[in-house]
Amino acid sequence: MSPPPMLKRGEACAECRRRKLRCDGAKPHCTICVRANRECRYEKLVTRPVYVVLQERLSKLEQKFRLLTGTSQVEPTTQPDQIGPALPIQGPLLSSLSSTGVPVSMPALPQEMAGRWFDAEVLAPPIRDYLINVFVQHHDNIHFWFHIPTFMARIHSSDPQEQPHPALVESMYLLACYFSSRMPESHSLMHHEEHFLARARRALMESLSFSDRLMDFLRGSILVTAYLFMRGRFLEGYHVHCGAARFALSCGLHRIRSSLYVPNSPLPMSTNLVLLAPATSQIELGERITTFWMIYAWDKISSVIAGFVGALPTDSDQIDAIETVFPRSMEEYEKGDVRASNDQTLKDLLDAGRLTLTGREPSQHQDIPWTIVLKALTLLERATRLGATCRIQGPTPSNLLSLRQLEAISNQFKANLPAVSSLAPIDTLASDASLAELSNLAAFVGHTITLGALMEIQQTLVNVDDQAYDTRLACAKSMAGLATTIKDGGFQNGSLISAGVLIQHIGLQQAQDTVSADDYESLLTNIVSALEKLSVTFPTLVHQFKQVQQAMGRISGSGEAGAFEADFVDFDA
Repeated sequence: MSPPPMLKRGEACAECRRRKLRCDGAKPHCTICVRANRECRYEKLVTRPVYVVLQERLSKLEQKFRLLTGTSQVEPTTQPDQIGPALPIQGPLLSSLSSTGVPVSMPALPQEMAGRWFDAEVLAPPIRDYLINVFVQHHDNIHFWFHIPTFMARIHSSDPQEQPHPALVESMYLLACYFSSRMPESHSLMHHEEHFLARARRALMESLSFSDRLMDFLRGSILVTAYLFMRGRFLEGYHVHCGAARFALSCGLHRIRSSLYVPNSPLPMSTNLVLLAPATSQIELGERITTFWMIYAWDKISSVIAGFVGALPTDSDQIDAIETVFPRSMEEYEKGDVRASNDQTLKDLLDAGRLTLTGREPSQHQDIPWTIVLKALTLLERATRLGATCRIQGPTPSNLLSLRQLEAISNQFKANLPAVSSLAPIDTLASDASLAELSNLAAFVGHTITLGALMEIQQTLVNVDDQAYDTRLACAKSMAGLATTIKDGGFQNGSLISAGVLIQHIGLQQAQDTVSADDYESLLTNIVSALEKLSVTFPTLVHQFKQVQQAMGRISGSGEAGAFEADFVDFDA
């Protein structure tokens, strides 16, 4: 009798694996278990991500190295009790566009961070404060906005119900481990990421189970979504995001029609279910507005970068239309310097008859940098969605009208943005960067994302408008020109599209054996250099960057024009 065939790892039944027997993998019961009259069951083998295994292996090797060389992991320079209360109140408004983060001077690891400190149900205060300090130093890197003094008062409160829910705190610990990779090697906590991800997920479920501090649940969900997307775990991140987005709608966060605080004013609800009590201060109302727009931003990013269906309503949804006003700065909410005249909504942005409400306006209407990014993302996502609709339904009069209106809105929004002056590398922006520097950076981001939206629109119109191809190419050239004004950051959205446009055009030139006065290959090089730097910090770009490299390889190799259109469509998707 021939021996059972060799099985792949994980294909043997659980009983044979436990007894180290050579299973034949027969379903539903293997031959060995049937003969021995044992219960046979198959279990899915759960494997950990490769990077987690490698991180743990690296951590063990580093520990062995320190033991063999007699070197210490840390050199205490600051007492642990100096960590925590002395946190920065406000970081750069737009330093999330930095590819390296703003260098910060971090204190030594707390002495309590020894042994299995991470297994404690509640971390020791010095460790807690250290991790929160790391998170606060980098929170603006992911566009996570909250009122830090209020949070610090809550974290040190003696009343358990006043304290932030573990759903938020554990998520901050998770991001602190992620951001620790930007610190000296001796401070890296990357190998603890999976542990704190599990803790954060458990805390999120507990918050829901007891309807406990639900705003902390939403903000914790935002942080977990951000972490998973930055690690390239898109499906997991999308799953967490969808739950948070739909829950935010149930809480009525999409219907905050004024940024002015009115005591005892309840949120307009979609149902009779009341999940959130009325805000008790201007700061709390501002945090609710900000929380909704953080969810909105990740919704658009998941649609544009990963191609997922948005979890929030579109502008055509009349029942659950988004009516919440765009956010203002935390400083305005804190000082009570909030004016109804500054309130703007998505309807104001997308209303073709009120274009003057976007971009450069009188000072009392000036957008904060983050709002400029939100508006530009809205235009890009809508252009992508309209393009997909036209490909499915065809260029119907209604679809073409919507595209033309969006084109007019995008052009007006871009025209009203301030001109971009020459920018220094983002990693030279200090945490106290001036508002002028940050506004200039916001203008840069607004230009690049809006150019991406215009290229999406022209790509859809290319078969019905003879000028669309040239207009799209001009946008790509403008994008390449912007790439020379800044070394990295804020470039990831429209640059992928412009790279596809230039690759396609260079391929057509090669196929037709034509010569152009413009050096399109140099323009493409500018964009690819920026993408290469960004892909190190933004894992969401790694896959797209590889596509760009492959397409460039085909240009230099075969010069076949037919492949370039397919590559370009891939970038759009």
